[in-house]
Parts: sequence; C-alpha cells; structure tokens
Amino acid sequence: MPRALVIQTSFLGDMVLTTPLISALARHGDVDVVATPASAPLLANHPDVRRVYRYHKRGEHSGVGGFLARRLTTIGRIVIVGGVDDTPLAAAIVEATSGRAIDTTGQLSLLASAALLGRSRILVTNDSAAQHLASAMNTPTVALFGPAIPAFGFRPLAARGVRP
Repeated sequence: MPRALVIQTSFLGDMVLTTPLISALARHGDVDVVATPASAPLLANHPDVRRVYRYHKRGEHSGVGGFLARRLTTIGRIVIVGGVDDTPLAAAIVEATSGRAIDTTGQLSLLASAALLGRSRILVTNDSAAQHLASAMNTPTVALFGPAIPAFGFRPLAARGVRP
C-alpha cells in the first residue's frame, strides 16, 4: 500500500488549506504529516492522518542535523552523494546522525553515483545533479525546492518521483 508524507510547516491557515490534499492522498494509502507545534493539534483527530510529526523548525529540529536527518535514519541507511565541495555539509550530517550516515562525497564518479542511486529505495534531495541522476535511474525521489514554478519543469522527472 502506498504511503505519503505531507510536510506543511507554514502557518495554521496553510495547514487548513492542506487538509483536502491529505484526504485525497488517504484514498490511496497511509498519510503521515510533518507539522509545526501550532498546527499539529489541528490534525490530532483527523481520520485520514496516520501520524503527526511535530517539527520545531526554529528550535530543536533546525539545521542540518535536524528533523529530516534524524527521521531518515529510523527507516534505513543514509548515503550522502555529492562532489568534494559537499564534504563539509556531509560531515555535519554524519555527525548529526551519530555516524549512521555514510559519506561518499568526492569519492564516486558520475556513473558510480548513478549506479548507487539506482540501487536506492528513495532519494531525498534538493534540485541537484543527484536528483537528475535518480530520475534517469527511475529511483523514487523527493525533491525539496525553494520558490519555483513546477510548470517550468522544476520537479522530479522520474515516473516514481513525488510531483506537486
């Protein structure tokens, strides 16, 4: 059964506007939601939400070692890919996950990175070379974007990617 993770860390009104999406996703499988402490109570008894994760984006969960890195280590091994310029950030992630992440930055060729991503269960990334390699390998992808316009093509292209 498919599962969905909805990340809505804006204002309470934005969470209210997200509830129809949550209900639509729930018709296809379990839905978990990442919400701020202010909006989490809104979903406490929502019949379509399996679990609510409270996310303190300006508190304990902020920064590289925050919420996402710690949560990902609970579902599997984290392997960090990237160029040598990404090594300091990768080191911070390895430290934040108490050594449970593996740093391959600057160590793999482009083809080796593609092969690794092709064997991955999922890629969580920003708009990067890794996202495009994962799309080419048809790896399920969650791409995190800043202000962008999906109609311009700024989204995961893989058939199994998460699209807006």
